[in-house]
Amino acid sequence: MKPISIIAFLMFAFIAQSNASTLIQDSVSIVQAAKKDARHFKYNKADKKLVKKNLNNPNSDYFKPTSTFATQQSLLSDSLYVKSFKYYALEKIKARRSLKVVLIVTGCFAGVMIVIDILYEWLVLQ
Repeated sequence: MKPISIIAFLMFAFIAQSNASTLIQDSVSIVQAAKKDARHFKYNKADKKLVKKNLNNPNSDYFKPTSTFATQQSLLSDSLYVKSFKYYALEKIKARRSLKVVLIVTGCFAGVMIVIDILYEWLVLQ
């Protein structure tokens, strides 16, 4: 009786392992699709203030995928795709905002350095 139960257990383990690996591959491809689709995400300009308020809330509906962004319409009903899309869309918006801040700060710093250089040369020449 023991060899039959061991064989049955091994068969069950093999089937469970193959199903798990298929599930992981499917999950990875769904997350990759969401990441790819989120690159094209643009929020509605009318909701700009509300989007800025919800930058710390990845579950907000402002970052929800629509049919214009999804390459596969069937993925819009998949919860993993929606969560991944929201996460990557939010990261894209945050990255764009941080780039703007860096450019503004760099421009201000360069302007201050130019003013200091002009004042220094003006004081040295007098």
